[in-house]
Amino acid sequence: LAQPSSFEQSAEGDFKYIEDITATYLMGTYQTKRFRAIGGLRYEDVQATAKTFRRLVAPVPDQFVPIDVPTGYDNLLPSGTASYELTTRLWLRAGVSRSVGRPDPSDISTLERVSADGLTITRGNPGLKPREANNYDLSLEYYLPKGEGIIALAVFRKEISNDIFDLRTTENINGTQVTVTQPTNAASSTIQGLEFSLVRKQLPLLRDILPGLGFTGNVTLYDTQFNYVDAAGVRYRGDRMPLQSNWSMNAALAYDWKNRAEVRIAYDYRDEYTAGINPTSPWNNDGWAGYGQWDFTARYRATKRLHVDFSIRNLGNEHRVHLRGLGLGKLHEHVDFGSSCWLGVTYRH
Repeated sequence: LAQPSSFEQSAEGDFKYIEDITATYLMGTYQTKRFRAIGGLRYEDVQATAKTFRRLVAPVPDQFVPIDVPTGYDNLLPSGTASYELTTRLWLRAGVSRSVGRPDPSDISTLERVSADGLTITRGNPGLKPREANNYDLSLEYYLPKGEGIIALAVFRKEISNDIFDLRTTENINGTQVTVTQPTNAASSTIQGLEFSLVRKQLPLLRDILPGLGFTGNVTLYDTQFNYVDAAGVRYRGDRMPLQSNWSMNAALAYDWKNRAEVRIAYDYRDEYTAGINPTSPWNNDGWAGYGQWDFTARYRATKRLHVDFSIRNLGNEHRVHLRGLGLGKLHEHVDFGSSCWLGVTYRH
């Protein structure tokens, strides 16, 4: 057993994140015959401690010293929604809110990891701030007769500060150029877009042949901007946020047989997106090509107490394509993860 290597791998994955949250919420509503509004105000106070290790590179072999990294913040989060009945079936809805997304514990607590050749380093960032966003939503919704479904068109905008993304930089460590990956806060980001949704509980043309066959579908278009300021104060601007595609869609056919059996086949697709950004060396950027996947699920209610569930993920055995380089123009790897099946039996007393 290589004890130094074994201890290093153990320390890399060993961390504890303790979080205490205090929150209060105030809500009010106003309603008339055709108009309804809901307003709220939430206050959150978060105190957290990350218990991890610090790597000391001297003496050799490396030593790992346990450390506690405290962090904390508080937020005042207002929100409001309103809906207006234009006609019996047509509704106009609007919403405004401020939200906060706390960093993933592993992004804060992960110890520095060095590759076997010493050319890449991955580490956490105890100084991460929570992402904050102002959200604006407006939608027009048409409800089909007899509760048969809904057609909706929505526009949205998110103004984000301190968004979290993986930053890749090239550092000179002991005379060697090393690629360092670390979660970092962006200066500001915006997401705005258009979303179209359709839900039909019963397809009209097949009502007599296959009663119970329904459809759901959704297409979303995104327009994003991304700003980052490095440690030297240099500002970088991008037209696409990390982990954000230009468009995505999902669609599903579902068949319900006498409320006893359900079968559903679904397709989900998202366009190409960037995962990691290196502002000074964009040829080291990486991301993923567009990807679509078919999934299948079925449920049978044998009795009121006995249910059988079956599902297949990635029915078409699709693979992911990992890209690198300027404009994500170079193939880095194909990732094959195959299909997976799941069978479950549930009995309720």
